[in-house]
Amino acid sequence: MKATTSSLTAGLIGCLLLGGLTGCDDTTDAAKVRADEAEREAREELREARQELREARDEIRELNQHLQNRAQNAVDGAQTSANETAEKAKEKLKEGVRAVEREIDEADKSIARTIRSNTPETGAKETP
Repeated sequence: MKATTSSLTAGLIGCLLLGGLTGCDDTTDAAKVRADEAEREAREELREARQELREARDEIRELNQHLQNRAQNAVDGAQTSANETAEKAKEKLKEGVRAVEREIDEADKSIARTIRSNTPETGAKETP
């Protein structure tokens, strides 16, 4: 029985050692699996972050375009308003010029009537 007992003891010790070594392999494999999973997750997060960055850049481009359009519309509106104001001022000046021309015409006619009324019928009156 002694041989059997020592064989069993040796077998148990061998199994424990093999089990320990196998356990180490399992732990190493599990660590590798966890590391691989962590790497996959990190790569997925990086891919998602890059996608979010692209989307943010696209949104910034769209906002910039919108702001440029609004600025151009404001410039166009200001230009139109300035043109309208200038046109109104020009028309008022023309009306003023026409009024002055009418006054000058009336003054010329008045002077002509005065000259005719002060001139004898035979010719122009000489002034001293």
